[in-house]
Amino acid sequence: MPLDAQKLYQLLQYILTVAGKADFYSRELGTIHLIKYAYLADLAYAKYNDGETYTGLTWKFHNFGPWSIDCFNAVEPALEAIGAQSRIIESDKYKDSVKWQKSDYGLLERLNDEIDLTVAAAVQKYVREFGNDTYGLLDYVYKTHPMLKAGPGDTLDFKHEFSPPPETKEEVRKPTLTDRQKKIRRKKMLEFKEGLNQRLEEKARLRRFAACPKPPRYDDIFFEGLARLDETAGTPPAEGESLAVFTDDVWKSKARYDPELS
Repeated sequence: MPLDAQKLYQLLQYILTVAGKADFYSRELGTIHLIKYAYLADLAYAKYNDGETYTGLTWKFHNFGPWSIDCFNAVEPALEAIGAQSRIIESDKYKDSVKWQKSDYGLLERLNDEIDLTVAAAVQKYVREFGNDTYGLLDYVYKTHPMLKAGPGDTLDFKHEFSPPPETKEEVRKPTLTDRQKKIRRKKMLEFKEGLNQRLEEKARLRRFAACPKPPRYDDIFFEGLARLDETAGTPPAEGESLAVFTDDVWKSKARYDPELS
C-alpha cells in the first residue's frame, strides 16, 4: 500500500488535538511521541484490514523502537498547517528537540469525523493512557508484536495483527440506513467515545496522583544496615570494563516474544 500523505497529515494533527484536551502539562508532545502514536494507530488499523496500515507508512526497527523517516519528515509541515504552537527544548548533552501543542475542539471534532473510527479510538486510548510519558510509551511500543518479531533494521510486519472475521454460511447484507438512523448512530458513537475518554482520563489521573512510597530515613541505622549488607555480600568483584557479545539471531529468538520464556 503506497503512502497516503493526506491520511498521515490528518493523523498527526488528530493526535496533537486529542492531547490538547488533556491537563495543561500533558498537552505538549514531542516528535518521538507523535511518531509512536502514529505507529500504534497503524497497528490498530492493521488488525482489521488484512495487515495493511492506515497511512501506508513503512515502519522499521530502529534504535529499539518503530521508526519511519516519512512520518518524521511529515510532523513539522502537518502541525504547522494547523497553526500548532512549537517550543524548542535546548540541551547541552543531546540534540535540541521540539515540543508541539494545539488545543482546538472545533478542529478535533472535524478530524474526528474524517478519520477512520478504529484509528480514532486507538489514538484516544493511547494518548489518554500515556500522554507525554516518554518512557511508558516507548516501553509499550517496544513490546508490541511486530517489534518482538523483528531485529534492528528490519521492516516491521503487521500481517500477524490481522483478525479475519468469523466465517458465516451465507453473506449478511448490510441494511441501508436512513439519514435519521445515521444521525442516531453517530450520536451513540460520540457518546460512547466520550464515556471512554472520561474513563481513560480518570485512569491516567489516578496513576499520576497515586501516593508515592514513604522515602527512607537516612540515619545511623540506615547506614549501619547498608554496611552489614556489604559485609554479608563478600568481596566485591574487581572494577573494570567488560564487553558482552550477542549473536544477531538473539533478536529472533523465542525469548523475546514467547510468554513462557520471556
